[in-house]
Amino acid sequence: MTEPLKAVNFYKRDLLRGCPHNLKADGELFLHPAETANPAAYVTRMFDTRDPDCTFNRLTVDGEFEGVRLEVVVAAADTPDAVVDDRDADLSELLADPGVDPARKRELLCALRHVRAVDCTDLLLHSLTGRYVWIYAGAYPAGECDWTLRGLRLEFPRVSFTGYFPEIYRQDDFFDRYIAVFQSLYLDLERRADELPHRLDYETVPDEGLLELADWLGLCCDGLFTPAQLRTIISGLDLYQGMKGTRAALEAVLELVCGVPPRIVERFQWERIPLPPARRALYGRLYGGDSGSFCVLLPPLPGFPEPGRLERLIRLYSPIGTPHRLVFLNPCSRADDHCYLDGTGVLATPGEAAANAGTLDGFIALG
Repeated sequence: MTEPLKAVNFYKRDLLRGCPHNLKADGELFLHPAETANPAAYVTRMFDTRDPDCTFNRLTVDGEFEGVRLEVVVAAADTPDAVVDDRDADLSELLADPGVDPARKRELLCALRHVRAVDCTDLLLHSLTGRYVWIYAGAYPAGECDWTLRGLRLEFPRVSFTGYFPEIYRQDDFFDRYIAVFQSLYLDLERRADELPHRLDYETVPDEGLLELADWLGLCCDGLFTPAQLRTIISGLDLYQGMKGTRAALEAVLELVCGVPPRIVERFQWERIPLPPARRALYGRLYGGDSGSFCVLLPPLPGFPEPGRLERLIRLYSPIGTPHRLVFLNPCSRADDHCYLDGTGVLATPGEAAANAGTLDGFIALG
């Protein structure tokens, strides 16, 4: 019976457990060169397959390597120890030591059973055996070049579709490598099919697949939401989508995007209050005088989305054709403007003005 294919992924935090040389991680935990004009190298942590006779199938290197010469070495051994400089040494400790020159690490790995390739991100490892395995990736730029290492995926044990062919074909090494090309295409497609449930789950789908999932659910994103905000919206579709066009949905989505709850004043809230004509005209100027109109009040906090983005968001979650106003509240507003005791009102002691104090604005009194 054929042993099922396994894989170890060196991505994200597991990628950071390796030993980088002249590499730094970005916010997505991808590795980039710290000095773009100099060579860089990366060595994975030692991986124990727990099988003394383990065979290997394939290695894929995920990243963007335009403008660099990429060298990959996959080495395996039956023991984590090695003879270094005529003495026994722990090979895994040497390879994990950032003080050891990367060229020396490459030399140590090439002394083991290994597979080496240049400018190749998909390596066939059918000839490699051993319990312990390490991966070395070196990048040599021709000049200033920013490249990216996103991760590595190692598959084991060896899988060959030649087992489905007559015996005479199974002994042909060239035929095995030829079939491996189509085998890799088939297994990649099969893996994508197996991952489909994860791509339909808003909690596990990668950020690049989140927009597609949102589109399937009828969500209009148009660059309005971050991935984290979009996951929150999908988790609460009953509110954000089912109640779209209501005040509750608009308040919820504005609070999600802005981080603070908005204040929404609808025309009917003040229209039925008996007011003198002058006060009614003032309310119409502040909150909108059109029938069915409403006004959104937001405090001026740092890090707010740009007004154009908020305008699109309000139109998206408002009833079609409903006029609205978006007002950012400023502290110390005039009494006949958007001045609220629980919001923008400020109690202060005015200072004395001086002739050489520049402009007389703010809390400055003459006399």
